[in-house]
Amino acid sequence: EEETDFNYVEAPTINPIVWRVTSFSQLTREKNAKGEASKSSREESTTPDPAQPTLNRFAALRGGAALGTAVHDFLEKWDFASVPDVATLEKHFSGYSLGKGYEDITPASADMLDHLREAVLPGMDCSVEEACRTPKTSEWQFHLPAMSGFSVSKIAKVFRDHGDGEYADSLESLGSDALEGFLQGFIDKIAAHGSAYGVIDWKTNQLAAYDQESLRKAARASHYWLQTHLYLVALKRYLGPQADIRGAWLVYLRGIQQGTPNSFLHIQPSADLLQGLDQLFTSPNA
Repeated sequence: EEETDFNYVEAPTINPIVWRVTSFSQLTREKNAKGEASKSSREESTTPDPAQPTLNRFAALRGGAALGTAVHDFLEKWDFASVPDVATLEKHFSGYSLGKGYEDITPASADMLDHLREAVLPGMDCSVEEACRTPKTSEWQFHLPAMSGFSVSKIAKVFRDHGDGEYADSLESLGSDALEGFLQGFIDKIAAHGSAYGVIDWKTNQLAAYDQESLRKAARASHYWLQTHLYLVALKRYLGPQADIRGAWLVYLRGIQQGTPNSFLHIQPSADLLQGLDQLFTSPNA
């Protein structure tokens, strides 16, 4: 079976006077795109819930942007075939200024990675290891050319028109400044198994609980909910309208537990909602 070639999606030539490139982080005013929640989200979610089952040792590590960057960089190059040995992990993490609170990062990461690769990816009917075997599907960059007058308020209207008024209200609180140019994104991982595809985004956020309702609340509060929807628009444009796309997964690495679906938030927008978002961007053939 021929393998899909996930090369960088090149944007058309840009007139720098008229156009500008906006990232997802700028769009939602997120200060750190590597998995740290906003201040309000952190305040609500960082106290562990004693009623929750014991988590992997990675959950006990101190939070911070440095950890998110170090883990994302490792996952970008890992082939998921087997858990890396201690020497490999120590060498990787030694290249980052992690400091106090990360003394156990090597065994904690090995523990988490072991559970992660064996976990079943909801909706894909395979393990994470089976869906992530190709390193070249990591950090997939794309540009979506915005229609004239593109704004967050127009995105909010699409969600409202498709029955999600609560999230539309949240988006509208970000402002309504018009943006013109290209929306740039980097997808952490494109899952691929047989003819099925999807989008994975790794998160190192500290949450109080990692059950489905807690994950959904956190994703919407931090606007990772929007992030995954836009990633799916880009993937669908690249693969074509007939592609078998199973949705997106926000994977909260601190909550990985063997034998449970905890930490995996499977997001499957309706075709109509994705079409509405797609129409905010110019046609790829224009």
